[in-house]
Amino acid sequence: MPLGATFDYVVVGAGTAGCVVASRLAATGASVALLEAGGRYRRVLDVPLLSLWAWLGRPERYCWQNFTEPQAALDGRRVFFPSGRLVGGSSAINAMIYCRGHRASYDRWQDRTASDAPGWSYDALLPYFRRGEDFEGDESVHHGTGGPIGVSASRHPTALADAFLRGCDELGIRRTSDFNSETAEGASYLHMTQRRGRRTSSARYLDPGPDLGVPTVRLGSPVRRIAFEGGRATGVEVGHAMHHGGPYPASTDPRETSVGSAAILRFARPVCYQDFPPSALPEELRNENPRGIWRMIDGVFTKDAV
Repeated sequence: MPLGATFDYVVVGAGTAGCVVASRLAATGASVALLEAGGRYRRVLDVPLLSLWAWLGRPERYCWQNFTEPQAALDGRRVFFPSGRLVGGSSAINAMIYCRGHRASYDRWQDRTASDAPGWSYDALLPYFRRGEDFEGDESVHHGTGGPIGVSASRHPTALADAFLRGCDELGIRRTSDFNSETAEGASYLHMTQRRGRRTSSARYLDPGPDLGVPTVRLGSPVRRIAFEGGRATGVEVGHAMHHGGPYPASTDPRETSVGSAAILRFARPVCYQDFPPSALPEELRNENPRGIWRMIDGVFTKDAV
């Protein structure tokens, strides 16, 4: 990628979402740059035990070493909060649990969204869930096949887990065969983001496919700042990752990009020059912060935001 290269879109971070966004945008015929601070996805991460060995041996190579703010519920301790630092992001190093969440959460987002912005309900999003799946079982109304992400049942039931499920039966907690269906409440083994026992991270979106685009990927390229002209993002400044040597400035000019809260952008490591504080966000987005440490006080769950 030459200095000063220009693209229709610049996607910062080849993580769980970045790979999907870059691939889908490139599939429309747009020119897309995908910038990733870390390195390429490694097949050793496909094997859970080897993945654990690689992660413990070189954690800084595969993830950002983040910590939360001090947590009041934990006597002021800061909690280790890693995130993936390679193509595929956290989906390349996580526990491979595939669980979409409860349909009521999506429907609540739709209810809180303006009528001129439809598409957040569970039924509206279900085709996209199915499109991304390569489900190991039969295709159904809840699951699709042929997508980039393998989804399969757990291959290794254990005596301890079976005993736990029997205990749930005795307590009257119903069994569900699929948390990603109409019966999301209950007890069961979880689906995994695996294909034939191997991990499938969102890096699979960068493989050639019938409806997948191929963006221009640049590794070892942490974004140092987002450049603005007025209120419009016009480019990003890129430098080599520290383990590759000294800074190496470059610029990539997008016609389209996204902006957010300065605090969030600083957490993600670019320098923010255009701050849209949380108070400027719609109430339904301010109230749906996914990051935090949950605790229970007097029987009520609360959350300390990260």
